[in-house]
Amino acid sequence: MGGSASRSMTAICSAFLMGLLASSSSAVAGGNCQTKLLGKSFACNLKLSNGPPTTDCFEFTSGTSQNFNFFDDTFGNFGCACDTTGSFNSPKFDSSSDAFECVDDSGTQINGKIKGKKISGQGTDIDGNSLIYTCTVGPSCG
Repeated sequence: MGGSASRSMTAICSAFLMGLLASSSSAVAGGNCQTKLLGKSFACNLKLSNGPPTTDCFEFTSGTSQNFNFFDDTFGNFGCACDTTGSFNSPKFDSSSDAFECVDDSGTQINGKIKGKKISGQGTDIDGNSLIYTCTVGPSCG
């Protein structure tokens, strides 16, 4: 009986891991948001709750996070992931084709939506200050 239970648990674990691998590769192969953002720079207009409107350049790169990174001169480096799709009982992590979220070491969060060659969204820092932004594909931030 112990051998049968052990084989069943091994089969369940193998099926679970295969499902995780399949969902990760299918998300990228199917075109999650990372495929639309990686390697692109965006010229952005921002409105801040604690200051005047400003402009910035957002750049999406591969880097230190497990998925992709967002970098700009004002806010620094963020780790990002595409939004989760599916349901609570059957989530598909990092699989949205048009929505993303990013966070930095201090807790500042940026989220956004992709529409064609534009992105827009909002962000909040640890003090509760917020911003909204809209961007179009632009020149490199360098």
